[in-house]
Amino acid sequence: MHAEHKGLVLSVPWPLRLFGDYQDFLELPCVVMAADLRTAIVATPAEGEFSSIAAPGLPKPLSVKLDASTSLPALPGFSAALQAVAARGFPLTGAHNFRVVTNAPWFDRLPDSPALLVGWIAAFLAINDGLAKFSGQDLAEIAIAARSAEPVFRRQIPELYATTLGGTLRMQPGDALAAKPLERNMPGIVIGSIPATTGDSKAAPIAEMLKALLALKQSGAAFDVRKSTLEEVVPLLRKISDAEAGLVYAQVRLRDICREAIETLEFEEGFDDDKLGELLEESHAVLGDYLGLRDERTEELMAAAVAGGALGCKVIPGCASFIAFAGGRADEVLKAIRVTGAQARLANATDGIRIEEHGCGCASH
Repeated sequence: MHAEHKGLVLSVPWPLRLFGDYQDFLELPCVVMAADLRTAIVATPAEGEFSSIAAPGLPKPLSVKLDASTSLPALPGFSAALQAVAARGFPLTGAHNFRVVTNAPWFDRLPDSPALLVGWIAAFLAINDGLAKFSGQDLAEIAIAARSAEPVFRRQIPELYATTLGGTLRMQPGDALAAKPLERNMPGIVIGSIPATTGDSKAAPIAEMLKALLALKQSGAAFDVRKSTLEEVVPLLRKISDAEAGLVYAQVRLRDICREAIETLEFEEGFDDDKLGELLEESHAVLGDYLGLRDERTEELMAAAVAGGALGCKVIPGCASFIAFAGGRADEVLKAIRVTGAQARLANATDGIRIEEHGCGCASH
């Protein structure tokens, strides 16, 4: 598609971490789904030297000259993507009008999200007729390079892979994280959100988690966060403070829950909905009890979802939102959440980057 002639509409999914929160930067497993809460970038050619960018959360369109030195604090992914594609031999030139629309409810999370970073990279390459030259793996690597200056726990590598590759992926531990598609998707994922919020101020104590793991290693304990069993770890926790012990326990328990989820999703003889619901509930309990990610309003919404038939719920860290696993009762769960006045939408697994022929169906916000 030649943007010079007719512009383009490109869309990407929103990545959802189903299991394994705060695990990937320790090379521990996680499960990430590319959800059909798609974000689209509409790009049309413009006259003159300056491009315009309209996006949710911006009070007015930005005006910018396109080159690799461009810096846009309000849209950090835009600048990072410009630099990343230029480094691959596709510098963006000329002027374009860009408009971002999204079906994802987290507008405050959009500017620096994995979804929008990948969207910008793909759009810039498509404008240069270069998108077809790269595989999904290639695009994930470009996005990872664009975040290479970030601390490892902010790079969100699994989310970048899910956005480019689509589907439901498991990220396996090892010297390098490798994304592998799962044969089964979890049907009936519902996202519940508190309306008119700008995210959840409660953040997981990542720095404290890393310090707690280091403290246990420095205590002389024979401990490996990737290999030590929970039974082996629990007696070792006496060597560190109670606060540190709780954080280490959380990491190991989240690791084991994720491994159980992967086994359940890959089980050849059937799909155990109840087991997956229980694992979501266990994940949520660990995130709330040990990492402090518990919000009274969100808890009320999750209780409503369970009363409506959800098999399990888990908070989405950093957002005033949660995942509810509805199985075959999605309509009832959606209704139960909406009755409370909250927002609810179905989130199915979807493919990765799309060049949209006739628009993306994204709501304009």
